[in-house]
Amino acid sequence: MHRILKNDFVLFTLIGLMIGVLFFVGTLFYGANFSLIGYINAGTMSTVLLFALGWFMLISNEGSLDILVYGVQAFAKAVIGKRMKESYYEYTTGKSKVSKGIYLGFWAAAAIYLIPTVVMLIIYYGNR
Repeated sequence: MHRILKNDFVLFTLIGLMIGVLFFVGTLFYGANFSLIGYINAGTMSTVLLFALGWFMLISNEGSLDILVYGVQAFAKAVIGKRMKESYYEYTTGKSKVSKGIYLGFWAAAAIYLIPTVVMLIIYYGNR
């Protein structure tokens, strides 16, 4: 069992499922709607947020937001009168990559939440 948890994909799928439970319960109680549509809303929120979390990790991994993050940091330091310790080139080359298993794990957790949500949605529209 310990060897299985060393795999990033499995570990972050389990972490994603736990985070999804928090999103699900939080959405359910925030909406205070415990009917079928409330469960559909909570499942949709969990699915979308887990997918977005994995998507942002992928974007960060590919470096698409590097210039934005570096620019905001440089601007904030300039406002208080400090300079950046490293150049943009050093910032981008010194960044560590996120393992592929991490964002795939969050996407797998999102897919696990998506399946029962779609089933509940089919049941909901079938009974109308």
